[in-house]
Amino acid sequence: MKNRKIILMYIILLVYIIANNYVIISPFAKYYNLLINPLLLLIVAMIFYVLFPKKQRKIRYKYEQIQNIIIILFIYSMIYFLSGLIFGYEYSIYGRDLSTIIQNIYSFITVIILSEYIRNKLVVNTEDNAINNVLISLFLLSMSTNFTYLVNHLYPFSTGFKYMTSNFIPDLVTTFILTYLSRTTGLKATIIYRSWLRLIPIILPILPKLPWILTSIIGIVLPMVIYFNISYLTMMYDRKNRRFSLNKNDKGTTILTIIVIMFVLFILKIFKYFPIAVLSNSMETTFSKGDAVIIEKIDKNSLGQLKVYDIIYYKKNNKLIIHRIEQIEEIDNKRVFITKGDNNPTKDPWYVYEEDIIGIMKFKIPCLGYPAVWFNEAINN
Repeated sequence: MKNRKIILMYIILLVYIIANNYVIISPFAKYYNLLINPLLLLIVAMIFYVLFPKKQRKIRYKYEQIQNIIIILFIYSMIYFLSGLIFGYEYSIYGRDLSTIIQNIYSFITVIILSEYIRNKLVVNTEDNAINNVLISLFLLSMSTNFTYLVNHLYPFSTGFKYMTSNFIPDLVTTFILTYLSRTTGLKATIIYRSWLRLIPIILPILPKLPWILTSIIGIVLPMVIYFNISYLTMMYDRKNRRFSLNKNDKGTTILTIIVIMFVLFILKIFKYFPIAVLSNSMETTFSKGDAVIIEKIDKNSLGQLKVYDIIYYKKNNKLIIHRIEQIEEIDNKRVFITKGDNNPTKDPWYVYEEDIIGIMKFKIPCLGYPAVWFNEAINN
């Protein structure tokens, strides 16, 4: 019986998603945010309450976890606002008169409370496993996604990649973290988290003018910080109370932590192989601006094996360059290399010495370096 009710809950959400995207928005756009959407969500939430009147189960360390989330959000808010001293400020896009502010607060916060109540109802009445968590997260993400807008922004590729990186991926990461918080910390934590971030642009008259790629990175990093912090806090309280055991969730957290640490070390060039983003088209068509190239660090023994046509990564005049070896000469009993970009008409006007060389190209990954390119361009501008 319970499984049938859960299936019915998902069917109701699917009906809401379809109606929200293809029936209601266009004819009632004027009243959508203020009236239609909150009313629909209220109806869905009431049906969920009737189906499952069960309250939130008891959660260990709930108030300590909520307190920690508030501290992180407060620190984030301070850093976020002060970043405007570096990037400059701009006026908030929301109206500044009192009635508009109240309307915005009502429409956004009402939707947040109702949608998180729906998420919590699904969480409380389903088992804690990967399939249920993915289903809940994807349904809740779909509830706030305009699919017509999404499809229209997928092409051309550059526009689609930018949209996915700046909007869809951060939203995807956030919804998974919110489902995790709903299970481990409860309904109040998810409402506080979402409401805090939503109220910042509504209430503040000016906001930092951050590059979009930096905003995207923050949108991914902040929920991950919350996740690891809550996981660590739970583990420490368990140890303190002598009830710590490495259960399935702890193992999953440990594995994910190791993966994240290994990825960070990979990006920071700790290992023999590391990635770089291509910032120009000087090596087109071998690889292009926006591609990522995997470099193998080179040692003294391997330097003697370099040959013409190898692609090397080196530092010259305080610039990092990846070009092809065009010639190898010997000057003062030292091997020197003359390089050239495949797409450049002439050779580079300098000698590359062995001590300048960092590594040799092994292979490329198309388009993976675009976030670094956009971030670099935003900083330079």
